[in-house]
Amino acid sequence: MYVSHYFEWESAVTGGHYQTVQNQRRVLDDHGVAYTTDPDPTADLLHLNNMGP
Repeated sequence: MYVSHYFEWESAVTGGHYQTVQNQRRVLDDHGVAYTTDPDPTADLLHLNNMGP
């Protein structure tokens, strides 16, 4: 499985939302799931952490 794990405005957001994304990525790493932090339409799964409305 290949996951696109995208976090909108990653360089600007801090605090709890940022920590949640880091925890999600740690779980992916711990389970050996390959992922990218870019929006990738070829991924098997798209996980968006969207800060917009």
